[in-house]
Amino acid sequence: MSGNPLARPARLLAAALAAGIFLGDFLPGPALPAWIAAGVCLFRLVRDVLRRSPALFSPLILFFLLGYLSIQPWSAPRFTADHLVHYAERYYPRIHGRILTPPETDERRVSFVMASVSLGPDVGPVTGNLRVTAAREGIPPLRQGDEIRFSGRVRRIRSLKNPGGFDYARFMAFREIHCTAYIRKGSLRVLTGSLPSVDRAAASRPPAGLRERIHARIRQSRSADAGAVMAALLIGEKGQIDPDLRNRFNRAGIGHLLAISGLHVGIVTAFAYAGFRWLLAFVPPLLWRGWLRKAAALAALFPVFVYAHLAQWSPATQRAVCMAAAVCLSLWFGRESDVGNGIALAVLVILAAFPPALFAISFQLSFAAVIAIVAGMSAFARRPPADRGRLRSLGEKAGGLTAVSLLATLGTLPLCMIHFNRISFIGIIANLFFIPWVGGLVLPLGLLAVFVFPVAPDLAGIGFDMCGRLLDLALMMLPLFSELPFGAFVTIVPTAFEVGLYYVVGGLLLAEVSARQGGKTAGRRRRMRWLWGAVAVAVLADGLYWTHDRFFRDDLRVTVIDVGQGSAALVEFPRGYRMLIDGGGYYDPRVFDVGSRVVAPLLRRRRILTLDAVVLSHPDSDHLNGLIPIVEQFRVKSLWTTGMEGYAEADNVRALMAAARQKCVPTPAFESLARKTDINGVALEIFYPPHDVARTDPSRMSRRDWRRKSNNRSMVIGIRLGDIGILFPGDIERRAEKVVTAAWGSRLQHRVLVAPHHGSRTSSSPDFLAWVRPQYVLISAGRGNRFGCPHPEVLTRYRDMGARILRTDTAGALTLTTDGRRLFVGPAVP
Repeated sequence: MSGNPLARPARLLAAALAAGIFLGDFLPGPALPAWIAAGVCLFRLVRDVLRRSPALFSPLILFFLLGYLSIQPWSAPRFTADHLVHYAERYYPRIHGRILTPPETDERRVSFVMASVSLGPDVGPVTGNLRVTAAREGIPPLRQGDEIRFSGRVRRIRSLKNPGGFDYARFMAFREIHCTAYIRKGSLRVLTGSLPSVDRAAASRPPAGLRERIHARIRQSRSADAGAVMAALLIGEKGQIDPDLRNRFNRAGIGHLLAISGLHVGIVTAFAYAGFRWLLAFVPPLLWRGWLRKAAALAALFPVFVYAHLAQWSPATQRAVCMAAAVCLSLWFGRESDVGNGIALAVLVILAAFPPALFAISFQLSFAAVIAIVAGMSAFARRPPADRGRLRSLGEKAGGLTAVSLLATLGTLPLCMIHFNRISFIGIIANLFFIPWVGGLVLPLGLLAVFVFPVAPDLAGIGFDMCGRLLDLALMMLPLFSELPFGAFVTIVPTAFEVGLYYVVGGLLLAEVSARQGGKTAGRRRRMRWLWGAVAVAVLADGLYWTHDRFFRDDLRVTVIDVGQGSAALVEFPRGYRMLIDGGGYYDPRVFDVGSRVVAPLLRRRRILTLDAVVLSHPDSDHLNGLIPIVEQFRVKSLWTTGMEGYAEADNVRALMAAARQKCVPTPAFESLARKTDINGVALEIFYPPHDVARTDPSRMSRRDWRRKSNNRSMVIGIRLGDIGILFPGDIERRAEKVVTAAWGSRLQHRVLVAPHHGSRTSSSPDFLAWVRPQYVLISAGRGNRFGCPHPEVLTRYRDMGARILRTDTAGALTLTTDGRRLFVGPAVP
């Protein structure tokens, strides 16, 4: 095969298409200039082809522009006048439509996508799909294709805006879903489920009855966990997998087995190809014409498509099928040696069909693993000796499997750090057992049972029972890997520069291996030395930058994190001291875990794995619940509270204190905390509550006593560097504000105020604001929250005193940076 990249242009074209899609999502712009430029490139390309002259730049620019244009409908959509987004943020008593996707159910909720939406007689039919969620209790059984009616409020999907945070609105926009609704309790009516499907995609899915019967038979396994894993492997049904079991799979580094992807489809392709090659060997004409391998490759696509059909053509399955088809077609056309070009062709097909696939985690992981395996095995490839013994042959196969697992782990390592904040090196060993066991035994046997099920359910049941027993044995082995103390590591999030540097180093290492086997010229050795030198300089510069950022900066940085309706703030003191004040949180963390999904990723992106202090201002759920996973997952040197008297029986308080005890986190009594302390040149002062309030059990107070409320027991902290001060008053209300002002007076003056109680009208009294005299007010509140925070009256009060107002519900996370003289305050995400 030629080493000239132009001899196999699919790689360059795939790279150009992907680059265009990336830029089109990052900087969407007017389409007309891009269309004109694409037309010019197409004209030049046709001219070069007709003249039979070489064409390099025109096809690359053309594919780049096509990629840029192809992503525009998702990154910058243009909605028609009757689209659902124009009718959002309203309550509708009669929302009518058809269930488009199979309902997803967990222990508390049911969710699905609805199409053919009508918003009642006042609005009528609208275009666009609607994401619908309902409390599971009292909901009748729902199926794909059911026609339903309910009452609820339609809302635009919006994301919490934090630096590097997950963009849920963008994620759903890639699925062409821009609005959501929650079914009002008792309002759901199932009208009919017998009408025809609402779209071609739904019609192309396998009959729900057959899939449900298969799922029902699988659930009869002796072990519920084995049945849940079997359903995930065979029909792509992951909803019944216990979260603890999923976490054990992830810790062992084999979580990829639970989602149908390239590995599963590749195993099915390999077994199908081997089976058809054996079967078709009995057809003499294929042998005479040398068509055996070609025919087997083509026939292998049939079970692959059936498997994908059972899995309901999930996006990951679609991409895996494209890759399998590329390999099989390479065999058909006699190009099996050009695997790299086949992978590039699969990328082109996938991105041309669905450009947002570029940003899917499964797409990135699948192709990173495949490219790493192909490149690594090619670099280390050597001709086997002719006189190999059976034992040596088995050793080489085991070594090859180990190498494949190692290369896949190393190839996806930075992506796992970005998306999951965790790497599992024990997975290299675990995969040596679980992939052959699950992929070589459970998956083929289970799929054979699935194929037999429509004609012989009893015989298929025997196959499912055997799969269940095999999975029970695998699950018995799982704790040996998942419970190792150093099997998985929580990591920081690398930057794009560091990810690129990692892959450059990997490429250079493989180039060195290839060069040693093929011999290096003097010129190549010189080029390699220059490249290694440049990489060393880049690594050193990156390390020095982050070392200075963490330990040698003299400024104070505060980030008010966007946690929705709640409060959380990260304070980064000079020279490395880090403090987290509150952690946000939903009333029920099972609905959405703010700590794990918002606060923890932000800390890891800031390269913070250790917190010197975690402060809980008061034990309300919107301040406390997000701290529980922080204490569990991070090294916390100290946990500050005002005392838990009267709250110790609350579930969230018990969970937090249990996590602190398990991790041996010191929890000093509030009375022992210094009222004023210096942290690396920054003065920290605790203004409230008085010791007598903190010591008193609120359950023993009169119901009319204002100190009984947890809000009025909030810890009030002031932080000051030079002339700049920031006040964190928690959720104190007017009576507590009066006590604070009476005790501290002018010492409460701070340039920046984090609005007490999220800007509620119960707080921010005129006297309190007169003493604080803030120039900036930062309000942490959720968009459209049911409490009406911040209250218009309070906003007017802030404006009347000349303060600049910044809100997380409109601007996302807020950042403050000061060196003690100058002050910058603004949105953390532009």
